Amino acid sequence: MVTSKHRACLWVLLGQITLISQALGFYIPGLAPVSYQQNATVPLTVNVLSPFVKSSQRVQSVLTYDFYDERFHFCQPKTIVRQDENLGAMLFGDRIQNSAFTVFLILFTRLFFPAHL
Repeated sequence: MVTSKHRACLWVLLGQITLISQALGFYIPGLAPVSYQQNATVPLTVNVLSPFVKSSQRVQSVLTYDFYDERFHFCQPKTIVRQDENLGAMLFGDRIQNSAFTVFLILFTRLFFPAHL
Protein backbone atom coordinates (compact mmCIF):
# COMPACT_ATOMS: atom_id res chain seq x y z
CA MET A 1 0.00 0.00 0.00
CA VAL A 2 1.39 3.39 -1.04
CA THR A 3 1.09 6.02 1.64
CA SER A 4 1.23 9.78 1.18
CA LYS A 5 4.79 9.72 2.58
CA HIS A 6 5.90 7.25 -0.09
CA ARG A 7 4.12 9.26 -2.77
CA ALA A 8 5.92 12.46 -1.66
CA CYS A 9 9.28 10.64 -1.74
CA LEU A 10 8.56 9.38 -5.26
CA TRP A 11 7.74 12.93 -6.44
CA VAL A 12 10.96 14.26 -4.89
CA LEU A 13 12.96 11.46 -6.54
CA LEU A 14 11.28 12.13 -9.90
CA GLY A 15 12.05 15.85 -9.56
CA GLN A 16 15.73 15.17 -8.79
CA ILE A 17 16.05 12.85 -11.78
CA THR A 18 14.48 15.52 -14.00
CA LEU A 19 16.88 18.19 -12.71
CA ILE A 20 19.92 15.95 -13.18
CA SER A 21 18.93 15.13 -16.75
CA GLN A 22 18.45 18.85 -17.49
CA ALA A 23 21.87 19.69 -15.99
CA LEU A 24 23.58 17.04 -18.12
CA GLY A 25 21.93 18.46 -21.25
CA PHE A 26 22.92 22.09 -20.62
CA TYR A 27 24.79 23.58 -23.59
CA ILE A 28 25.94 27.10 -24.45
CA PRO A 29 26.27 27.58 -28.23
CA GLY A 30 29.88 28.09 -29.27
CA LEU A 31 31.31 26.67 -26.04
CA ALA A 32 31.37 22.96 -26.72
CA PRO A 33 33.88 21.01 -24.60
CA VAL A 34 37.08 20.01 -26.37
CA SER A 35 39.35 17.11 -25.38
CA TYR A 36 43.08 17.45 -26.06
CA GLN A 37 45.73 14.77 -26.10
CA GLN A 38 49.13 15.24 -24.45
CA ASN A 39 51.43 17.50 -26.55
CA ALA A 40 48.46 18.68 -28.62
CA THR A 41 48.43 22.27 -29.84
CA VAL A 42 45.87 24.44 -28.04
CA PRO A 43 44.60 27.38 -30.13
CA LEU A 44 45.36 30.77 -28.57
CA THR A 45 43.69 33.93 -29.86
CA VAL A 46 43.76 37.61 -28.93
CA ASN A 47 41.03 40.21 -28.89
CA VAL A 48 40.73 44.00 -28.86
CA LEU A 49 42.06 46.18 -26.05
CA SER A 50 39.73 48.60 -24.35
CA PRO A 51 40.40 51.06 -21.52
CA PHE A 52 39.78 49.84 -17.98
CA VAL A 53 38.44 52.53 -15.69
CA LYS A 54 37.68 52.34 -11.98
CA SER A 55 34.04 52.76 -11.06
CA SER A 56 34.77 56.18 -9.50
CA GLN A 57 36.07 57.58 -12.82
CA ARG A 58 34.16 58.34 -16.00
CA VAL A 59 35.05 56.97 -19.41
CA GLN A 60 35.60 59.79 -21.90
CA SER A 61 35.86 57.46 -24.89
CA VAL A 62 34.82 53.95 -25.76
CA LEU A 63 37.51 53.41 -28.38
CA THR A 64 38.97 49.97 -28.67
CA TYR A 65 42.34 49.16 -30.19
CA ASP A 66 43.52 46.18 -32.18
CA PHE A 67 45.74 43.93 -30.10
CA TYR A 68 48.57 44.36 -32.61
CA ASP A 69 48.33 48.16 -32.82
CA GLU A 70 51.74 49.79 -33.48
CA ARG A 71 51.53 51.79 -30.24
CA PHE A 72 51.64 48.69 -28.03
CA HIS A 73 54.69 46.89 -29.52
CA PHE A 74 53.29 43.41 -28.86
CA CYS A 75 54.93 40.40 -30.53
CA GLN A 76 53.10 39.65 -33.77
CA PRO A 77 52.81 36.41 -35.73
CA LYS A 78 54.23 36.37 -39.26
CA THR A 79 50.73 36.57 -40.72
CA ILE A 80 47.76 37.94 -38.81
CA VAL A 81 44.58 35.97 -39.47
CA ARG A 82 41.20 37.22 -38.32
CA GLN A 83 38.96 34.50 -36.92
CA ASP A 84 35.36 34.05 -38.02
CA GLU A 85 32.99 35.76 -35.63
CA ASN A 86 29.49 34.94 -34.51
CA LEU A 87 26.69 37.46 -34.09
CA GLY A 88 27.47 38.10 -30.41
CA ALA A 89 31.14 38.81 -31.15
CA MET A 90 30.17 41.31 -33.85
CA LEU A 91 27.69 43.07 -31.55
CA PHE A 92 30.30 43.42 -28.80
CA GLY A 93 32.94 44.65 -31.25
CA ASP A 94 35.31 41.71 -30.86
CA ARG A 95 38.12 41.41 -33.39
CA ILE A 96 39.55 37.97 -32.75
CA GLN A 97 42.98 37.26 -34.27
CA ASN A 98 45.62 34.56 -34.02
CA SER A 99 48.40 34.85 -31.46
CA ALA A 100 52.18 34.86 -31.82
CA PHE A 101 52.45 32.22 -29.10
CA THR A 102 51.95 28.47 -29.40
CA VAL A 103 50.50 26.58 -26.45
CA PHE A 104 50.95 22.84 -26.01
CA LEU A 105 49.04 20.75 -23.51
CA ILE A 106 51.25 19.07 -20.91
CA LEU A 107 54.54 19.61 -22.70
CA PHE A 108 57.55 20.39 -20.53
CA THR A 109 60.05 22.55 -22.39
CA ARG A 110 62.27 25.57 -21.98
CA LEU A 111 60.89 29.07 -22.25
CA PHE A 112 60.93 30.43 -25.80
CA PHE A 113 60.43 34.07 -26.81
CA PRO A 114 58.99 34.36 -30.36
CA ALA A 115 60.07 37.99 -30.83
CA HIS A 116 63.13 40.01 -29.98
CA LEU A 117 62.54 42.04 -26.84
